[in-house]
Amino acid sequence: MKSNILFSKFHWQWISNIWKRHLPFALLLVFLTILSTVSSLLFPLFFKYLINELQKNATSLQLDEFRLQMIGLLLVMGLLQLSAASYPYFRAKMNLIIDWEVREKYFHLLLEQNQEFLSHFKTGDLITRLTDDIARFPKISWFCCSGIFRAFNSLSIVVFCIGVMTYLNWKLALCTLLPLPFALWVYTTLASKLDEGYKASQKAISETNNHLESCLSGIKILMAFNGEKREVNRFERILDDRYHAEFNITKLSGKMGLFYEFIGHFGQVIVVLVGGLMVVRGELSLGDYYAFFSYLGIIVYPMLDIPHLFVTSRQAFVCIDRLEALNQKAEDVNQEVTEKSHVMSEFEHLELRNVSFSYEEQSVLDNITFSVKKGQIVAIVGKIGSGKSTLLQLIAGTHKAGFGDVRFNGVSRKDINEKSLRKSMAFVAQEPTIFSETVEENIRFFREYTPEQIKTSAGLSQVKDEMDLLPNGFLEKLGQNGVNISGGQKQRLTIARALLGKPGLLLMDDVTAALDAENEKLFWGDLKNHLDDAAIVVVTHRMATARQAHKVIYLDEGKIKAQGTFEDLKERSQDFREMINE
Repeated sequence: MKSNILFSKFHWQWISNIWKRHLPFALLLVFLTILSTVSSLLFPLFFKYLINELQKNATSLQLDEFRLQMIGLLLVMGLLQLSAASYPYFRAKMNLIIDWEVREKYFHLLLEQNQEFLSHFKTGDLITRLTDDIARFPKISWFCCSGIFRAFNSLSIVVFCIGVMTYLNWKLALCTLLPLPFALWVYTTLASKLDEGYKASQKAISETNNHLESCLSGIKILMAFNGEKREVNRFERILDDRYHAEFNITKLSGKMGLFYEFIGHFGQVIVVLVGGLMVVRGELSLGDYYAFFSYLGIIVYPMLDIPHLFVTSRQAFVCIDRLEALNQKAEDVNQEVTEKSHVMSEFEHLELRNVSFSYEEQSVLDNITFSVKKGQIVAIVGKIGSGKSTLLQLIAGTHKAGFGDVRFNGVSRKDINEKSLRKSMAFVAQEPTIFSETVEENIRFFREYTPEQIKTSAGLSQVKDEMDLLPNGFLEKLGQNGVNISGGQKQRLTIARALLGKPGLLLMDDVTAALDAENEKLFWGDLKNHLDDAAIVVVTHRMATARQAHKVIYLDEGKIKAQGTFEDLKERSQDFREMINE
């Protein structure tokens, strides 16, 4: 799908889609490019004219009028040069705009994905794709504006200079441009090596960030098991691989830079030798020779800048491919939600029909069928590994059923607008997620709720009194993943976050383990009063929690062995009795 040459249709289409939203800015940059080119290239023509005229009128004393003309021309060219000085500023501004837009687009894409999508990418790798791949020179944001317009500016200079040099003396111009075809051949030969090198480099950066994220997230466990030296050694090996990957790119880029610089200076040597001989023979005037040599000096670095576009394009295209891999994986994993999807206004009923789920060809859930009505509490119980959490994640939508159907209000999930469904649902995971924000903001979660509503919700989850005891109360800023509060407090904060929106369907994965017996009793009493008309599905290992339910579903090896009230299961299911007596 994606070409490996500079003129890749896919990549240039990707870049043009960005510029379509900024067409006036693009036209401004084109104008400034032309202005910058013209202002810098008029000087050799000016001095060519000046030298030739002085030679003709060397013995004349009537130079006052000529002197005033020259001063006027210099002033005009100076003003043009001053106007073109704003060009780098507008390029830098557009670099930042592209950086912001691309980063926001793909961050938004990530937020819309489910757990199946995220399982294909490590956290450090995702961070690298959304930071280093976009912003670091000379990658996407720089290449899409500065890289392209620098090359356009250089190309304008090269075309103008070649045109003038050909006009001045086509034979000398031809001699100086002979090495160019060879330079293009060298680039096309090395293009595939550049691709491989940049891919290896970006992969090494992702591995570095993956390791850092893993170590810093689990620093307490790492230190508890005396794993510091082992992880340092692992990090050294990762950095060694990254060093070799980036050094290979540096060597290749350096060799290409030296080669192209040699080509440019080789042309200057030809002008000195051949052009000087032409001046001596009278075939070229001194002013023309000066202009020719000046243009060759001007053209050297733009000629190096154009191959630089080739080199940086390889790196930018690799980074674009890495971002589009996220988009492609999202298309592969997610169901498409059309504009005709059913919008769910209020939760009434949940039903699972013959639902099965497998992970890497291993069956986790098999033929699950049950229903939950508004106002019911359903407890899912079973031994460790029986599929309880997976079942809850299927209902929440973080996993997708391989077979069967999950229906809300009688409508299949695949036909319901996902955002409208999420508004009616809240999911409290087994592992609490706490952000480096205040207690209040962790519960509010950037939604429109008052401090009073937040404290009421915290009271329902039995965490309000403890948060009030913090130095700044609910305005206390929590550390990374809530490092300054206990595990139970973190869990109850996530419960408060879920309860704040008064969901129609509340899903909780073994969260009452964070409560002691007294607080659990208070929690269920308050919860039933607060969400008296909601459906609650809770995964639990605690029989005190299961007794609160209207229906208990007993799972074993991914299958429903029995369902009914707690007392009913206790009476008629021997497996259930054995489990609760263990």
